[in-house]
Amino acid sequence: MSGLSLPCKPVLHYFPIRGKAEPIRLMLEDLGAPYEDIRLQDWFQGRKKEYIEKGWSPFGQLPVLDVNGQFIGQSVAIMRLVANWVGLRVSDPLVQCRDDALVESTEDWRRFYVKPIYGDWENMKDEYINKTMVNQLDLHEKFLSQGPDGGAHFTTGPRPAVGDYLLWEMLDLSLRLDGKCLDSRPLLQSLYKRFLERPNVRAYIDSGRRPERPNNSKNG
Repeated sequence: MSGLSLPCKPVLHYFPIRGKAEPIRLMLEDLGAPYEDIRLQDWFQGRKKEYIEKGWSPFGQLPVLDVNGQFIGQSVAIMRLVANWVGLRVSDPLVQCRDDALVESTEDWRRFYVKPIYGDWENMKDEYINKTMVNQLDLHEKFLSQGPDGGAHFTTGPRPAVGDYLLWEMLDLSLRLDGKCLDSRPLLQSLYKRFLERPNVRAYIDSGRRPERPNNSKNG
């Protein structure tokens, strides 16, 4: 996809990890939209207080997106802003509702994921990998099968929607824990591969610019 023009060159502020910012990066990279990616090393050494005092972090957390001096918080809100800018949101309320539902379900899944990642990993990992993750993979495989095209494309059509970027990131995290987890789930596997076939996504992953660490923990 050739580069799309945004109203400005936004500036993304986050930690030097993938985390909650990675779907935003993936979306901007896929769209070919210029952006600046600031990766803060010293958030807990005074920068958090500075960001809050200056109004740069509306909710005292990251990521935030600087849009011509207006700082937008919450990762999904950021992604929906970009989607509105480039016309990824659709006019049919029922079709758009599928994307909104996928957004919420993947956010729920991420909460399940981070609990053992930042918790007692050794005692919680088997429960997560063998039960929770399996259940989430099965639920999302079924969700894709119930789409208007039976999962042949993305959630709202031929172009990825917000939920598709979030789902891809959860699939990527899942493959780190079990490299064969998509083998018996053809629709999820197809979606995962379809993203990797998108030229800008492939170029980003191969560029070395993608953060190496998926999170701020040694787990996962």
